[in-house]
This record gives sequence, C-alpha cells and structure tokens, in this order.
Amino acid sequence: GWWRLKSQSYWKEIAVRRITLNQLLLAFLLVAVGVSLRMLFVEIPNFAPVAALALIAGYMLPSCILAVAVPISVMVITDLMIGTHQPLVMMSVYAMLALPALIGRPLKQATPIRSLSSLNTWRSLLALCGCVLLSSLTFFLVTNVACWRFSGWYPLDADGLVSCIVAAVPFFRFTLAGDFVFTIGFFTVYAACVNLYALAMRSSSNVPEQVTA
Repeated sequence: GWWRLKSQSYWKEIAVRRITLNQLLLAFLLVAVGVSLRMLFVEIPNFAPVAALALIAGYMLPSCILAVAVPISVMVITDLMIGTHQPLVMMSVYAMLALPALIGRPLKQATPIRSLSSLNTWRSLLALCGCVLLSSLTFFLVTNVACWRFSGWYPLDADGLVSCIVAAVPFFRFTLAGDFVFTIGFFTVYAACVNLYALAMRSSSNVPEQVTA
C-alpha cells in the first residue's frame, strides 16, 4: 500500500545518498583547503573562506551531514590554533557558518552548474549572490545578537543591542567581501573542473578502438 511504497522510496533515497569513499576524500580535501585559507588570511578580520566552503560543500556533497561537517571541522581545527571566545557566542558562529551547507543542495537543484558558461549566466550569478547575501546577513545578525546577549560586553537592553550591532558594522564589509570572493573562486574552480572532465570524457569516447587481428 501507500506506506510500503513510501518506505521503499525512503530507503532507496538513503541508499543513493550513502556516503562513499570518494565523497569522504572530497570532504577531506575541502577541509584541508579551508584550514589553509583561513590560516592564510587570519590577520584580516572576518575575511574567511568558511561560509563559501560550506556552500560549495552543500552543493557538491549529497550527504547533508558530511556537508555540514566540512565547515565545522575547519572551524574546530583552526580555532585550536587561533583561540575561541565565549562558548555560546562561538556556538552561534559555528551554526551560522554551517547554514550555507544546507543551502547548497537547493542551489544545485535550482541552478545546476555544468560548465564555465553556465556559471556566467544571470540566473547562476543571481542565485550565488542571493545565497551569499543570505548567509552573510544571517551570520551578522545572529552572531551579534548572541554577542550582545552572552558576551557580557553590552547592557541587556535595546541600547546595548544597537551599540553591539553598530560596533560590528565596520567588520561586516570584510565578512561580505570574503564570502563573495571565496564563493566566486570555489564555484569557478568547480565549473572549470566539470568542464575539463566533460572534455576528457568526450575525447576518450572519440578515440577509435583498435582492431585486433
């Protein structure tokens, strides 16, 4: 009946999204890239690749758990070297940096990028810009509310909240710049790799088979 069909489709979807060795290797590669880039730009406040990395991880990896694990792993590894702040504030930072990983799957369904030319369409660019703005603004608002509420630096009233947000505004330009720069960079590399793979497959299919006597 209906329940049986629904159950079968559910388990089929789980099987399709099973984490494979290739996906694990890709996740490890993304984590390594993220750690390297974050440490490289650590002197520039809020200019980091983590949100963009989460978005491309959500776009490329079928498993949401694995995609979310990529930015969280980057943050944990680099924070062990850089240091952290108030735990509840850091929890909000981690959550907001993992959010783009959940946006990546709907982005792929809405605008599949199969080549560099498809990345250059208005639809793809607007979708990417929308995702970047959404993640950047959400990060800014949520983390600053958490900072106001839990850091102890501001009075817990409307004036304190306004002061917290005003103090954070100069840093938002770095957040936005980092998210845009790294998102465009990651997706350009992804589109180029897809292009090269398609060309390689086309070339191999055009190679005539040797005729054996």
